[in-house]
Amino acid sequence: LSVYWPNDNKFYNAKVTSKCQGEGGDDGGSNVYTLIYEDGDVETIDLTNEDFKILSYSISVTQSQQVLNEEDDDDDDEYNQSKISSKPQPMSMSQVYTYYGMILSFSGLAGGSAALPSLGPSSTMTMLGSTGFSPQYGSVIILLLFYLTNFNLVGYIPKVTFSSLLVVTSMNMIEDWFFKSYSKIKEKGEWAVIPVIVVIAFVLGVLPSVFLGIAISTFIFVAAFQRSGVLKFIANGLTVHSTTERGVVDAEWLDEHGDLIQILVLQNYLFFGNAYSCYTVVELMFEDPPGVDIDALDFPLPPLPKYIVIDMTMTTGIDASAVDVFKDIVSLCYDKGCKVFISGLKSELKRSFMCGTVKPSMDKKSIFSALRWLPDMEAALARAEDKLLKYEYKQEAKENEREKRHTLRRSMSTFDEGFFSALKQIDI
Repeated sequence: LSVYWPNDNKFYNAKVTSKCQGEGGDDGGSNVYTLIYEDGDVETIDLTNEDFKILSYSISVTQSQQVLNEEDDDDDDEYNQSKISSKPQPMSMSQVYTYYGMILSFSGLAGGSAALPSLGPSSTMTMLGSTGFSPQYGSVIILLLFYLTNFNLVGYIPKVTFSSLLVVTSMNMIEDWFFKSYSKIKEKGEWAVIPVIVVIAFVLGVLPSVFLGIAISTFIFVAAFQRSGVLKFIANGLTVHSTTERGVVDAEWLDEHGDLIQILVLQNYLFFGNAYSCYTVVELMFEDPPGVDIDALDFPLPPLPKYIVIDMTMTTGIDASAVDVFKDIVSLCYDKGCKVFISGLKSELKRSFMCGTVKPSMDKKSIFSALRWLPDMEAALARAEDKLLKYEYKQEAKENEREKRHTLRRSMSTFDEGFFSALKQIDI
C-alpha cells in the first residue's frame, strides 16, 4: 500500500503484515491492518479512515514511489481539498526533556536561570533563596544527571512535586500582577488593562490578548502625553530678556514694548494632538477677544506680536503630522507680518522638519521667509530684540521726529491759518 500522511502532504509506501481480528476472533468485518513502512516504523491503523492506494506487486517499492509522486503532481489540488484528520508524531519524554535541557543550558550560559523560567524569578522562590549560587549551580548539576541517565530519574520524583510548582508559580503571578500592581499604580484605569488581557487570553487566545494589550497601552500612553501638555510655559519680552548689554534708551524702549516678542517653550514628544494646541495659542495672539467691546475696555490689549520665539530644547521628538502643524503656524505668521524663531532644535528634529519641507528660506515670496532657526533661546531672544530696535524702534523714532518738526514749524509760524479760517466761518 501507499498511505497518505496529511501532515507531510505525501504518500509513504508500506507493507501489510497482518490483519487484526475483530470481536470473537472474526476478521470479516474488520478493516484494521498492521503496516510496516520503508523506514521500519510499524503502525496499526484502520484503513477505513485513511487515504491509500494499492500498488501492483510487479512494481518495486522505489518505482512505486516515483509513480505516486508523478500522480501527486496532477492531483495536488484534489488532495489539498480533501484533508483528513492529522497523524501527530508523538515525541518521547526523553526527547522533550533533552530539548528543554538544551534550551535551559543555553540560557544558563547567557547568564539566565537554569530553572523553570516562570518559577525561578518568582517571589516565593526568591524568598526561599533560589537566586543564590547553590540553587543555580545545583540545578545545572541535577539537570546534567538527568541527561546522563536518559531522564529516568525523573520517574522517581512524585508528580505532586511538579503540580505544586505550577500552583506556586500561578499564585505568585496572580499576587504580582493583580494585587501588588494594584497598589503600585496610581491610575486604577491603567490597572484594569491586566484583567482585560487575562480574560481575552482565555476567551480568544494569547495572541489576540497581546495585540489588545498593545493597543490599550498605546491609547493610555497617548492620553497621558495629552494630559501632561506640550507647553512648558508662555512668556513675552517684558518678562524674559536676553543677556545682551544695551544702552539705557534701548533698554527702556524694550521694557516698554517687549510684549511684541512672544515666547513659547515646548516639551515632550510632539504629535498632532498636542502640537495643534500650539497652533491654537499662536492663533489667539492675532485675534481679538470674542464678544468684547474693545473701546469699552479700561485697559489696553497686548499688541500683535512681531516675533514669536518657539524653544524646543526639551522636545524629545516630533512626527510628520506635528510638522504640518508647524507649517500652518509659519503660514499664519507670514500672513500677519510676524517672524518665527525656532530655537534648540536637535539634529533629529531638524531632519524631521526638513523632510516635511519646513525650513528657512531667503525667498521673500515664500512663507518660510518668516522662519529662522537659532541654536538656543538666548540667541533667538537677542535676534528678536535686535530686529525690534532696528525696525520698530527706528520707525517710531522717525514718527516722533516728524511730529516734533511739525509742532515746531507751527509754533514758529507768523500766520495762523487755522485762526483766520475760523473767523471767516463765523462771519459767514
